[in-house]
Amino acid sequence: MKRKRFSAIMLATLMTLSLAACGSESTTAPTATPTQTTEAAATPSTEPTLAPTASPTAEPTVAPTATPTSEPTSTPTTAPTAAATPEPTGNSDASSSVDYSGDVTDWMYTPESDDALTNLLTSIDGTPYGAAGASMQQAHAAVCLMKLSMEDQDKVLDAISTYLSEMNGTQKDFFSFQWQHALKTANDLLDGTEDAAILEDAGDRDFDLSAIDAAKVTDLNQAVTELLQSAGVTDEWKNQTDVDFFTYNAT
Repeated sequence: MKRKRFSAIMLATLMTLSLAACGSESTTAPTATPTQTTEAAATPSTEPTLAPTASPTAEPTVAPTATPTSEPTSTPTTAPTAAATPEPTGNSDASSSVDYSGDVTDWMYTPESDDALTNLLTSIDGTPYGAAGASMQQAHAAVCLMKLSMEDQDKVLDAISTYLSEMNGTQKDFFSFQWQHALKTANDLLDGTEDAAILEDAGDRDFDLSAIDAAKVTDLNQAVTELLQSAGVTDEWKNQTDVDFFTYNAT
């Protein structure tokens, strides 16, 4: 009897332990479920973080950079290049660079030179008018012009081109005035309108007028006139009606 009771007690104890064990397993099982829930909650947090970061960075950077760089740069570059073409206005506005407001000596270009042709040019360019002895110096300028006509014309034109290249607008215009007046005196001496005796007073006693070819003088004058025109000379001196120097020598 005692053994039966003991067996019954042991059986009850074992059943109680079994039930207790089953109870502990059932309590631990639900504990794992919330852990997985948190893991599942963590998973979506990684995906939304990557998606928004990648898409906004790529699209706005590429689109705005390409469009403004290519188009505005090419358009303004070609426009100023085409506008730089109207350079020929330099010659057409040559009269604007002529200023006869200063002294006569400012209008003359008389550099010191050892070149014989240049010295003949400066003698023509430095001729005075309206002063004592001016007529003799005008006759000497005419002799210088006629001497130039006897030289090789290509060398003379080269010398005149160099001479003009070193002048300002006023000096070029004034040289044109001086050249034309020396030419007039030379023609007067050649056709006898001007008395050749003046050459003795001008210091050109030994100059032989008969050795001068009037046709060469004409040819030289035509070539020089073309040089002056190509240099932008417009004979603005003819419009200086209020300047005594040009009024006195009006032709």
